Amino acid sequence: MRIKGDQQTARAMNRRLMLNLLRRAGALSRAELAQRSGLSPAAVTFVMADLLAEGLVTEGEAVRGAGGPGTGGRRPIPVSVNYAARLTIGMKLTAGGLEAVLADLSTAPLQRIFHPIPDTRPETVVAHVARVVRALVPEAATRAARLVGVGLALPGSYDHGRGHCLRLARFGWQDVPLGQMLAAAVDVPVWVDNDVNAFALAQHLFGAGQSHGNLLAVAVGAGLGAAFLTEGAVHRGARGGAGEIGHITIDPMGPLCECGRRGCAQVYWSEPAITARFPGDLTAALAACDPGAEALIDEAAAGLGRLLAPVLAVTDPDVVILGGEGVRFGERFRAGLQAAAHALCYDARPPVIFDWQADSWSRGAAALAAQHFFDFEAERLFAPRQALN
Repeated sequence: MRIKGDQQTARAMNRRLMLNLLRRAGALSRAELAQRSGLSPAAVTFVMADLLAEGLVTEGEAVRGAGGPGTGGRRPIPVSVNYAARLTIGMKLTAGGLEAVLADLSTAPLQRIFHPIPDTRPETVVAHVARVVRALVPEAATRAARLVGVGLALPGSYDHGRGHCLRLARFGWQDVPLGQMLAAAVDVPVWVDNDVNAFALAQHLFGAGQSHGNLLAVAVGAGLGAAFLTEGAVHRGARGGAGEIGHITIDPMGPLCECGRRGCAQVYWSEPAITARFPGDLTAALAACDPGAEALIDEAAAGLGRLLAPVLAVTDPDVVILGGEGVRFGERFRAGLQAAAHALCYDARPPVIFDWQADSWSRGAAALAAQHFFDFEAERLFAPRQALN
């Protein structure tokens, strides 16, 4: 996208710069913002005046011991992002319904709901997404003034620019214009993405990956997927299918996968596949140190570690963040996976850490909207076309 060099664009870029500096560093004075951004103190003051007027930043108390009598200047006043000034909605589509969260700009949950849906046809999903938006933010005036967008996270591969679901084998979707369908049903911008991409984005913005430039997120849930971020940008691939490690073939003669092929990794190492191989409550058996349960988890961790080793060699991340229902397998699973992956890596041996937050997936979807709020150079992918009654 070509960026015009006019005053309006420069203002938007400076706003983005200030907000992202404050998001990463926390409260900073205007002098610190000028020093870190390279902008003049006058430019910082101008931008801060705008952001304060809009309620997007707040001022704290003057810092004692700086400025004051005899120093020739005022005590610096720290400024921080007012995350409560705007709202986001994030939704994760599952087979049974929509896990939804109303959140602030930091994706901190303000309200959570689970909304069941009768089926997973695209038109059904769109209709129920609109109902959830109305339930979470019932007042149209509040939606218009404070809700910056809705993020929807789903499995499958996507054309991120068009908002098309290229393929979601689990629900039988093929080239569905989901973004446009949602934009016609709600009165706020909408962003649609793969659920692991959204999870990784949330980790980068506000989670365990915030201090890392490159991170690999791995989801062990109903399926098996990964997402790689470098300097905050998701690597999507040429056809939106990057990260589909669950469909790497392990055995061409193996069990049938939902994608129609045989022997994919997720038929062995997704959470349901692992659980199905144990005759009983696997979590309880692990808590009781059952030898059979521990042997199964060791086997699964080793298999996943072998799968991840070449991914680590290619991506070389700072950290691997493991999420999904598979985290309930606990420390034995994490440690075994890390050891198996590191044993096969030439040099890339990043730590593997768990994300324990139960709502990380819906918060990840909310991060799709929050990210675009903090990126003023980004075009809105789907502008609203019809008012939501």
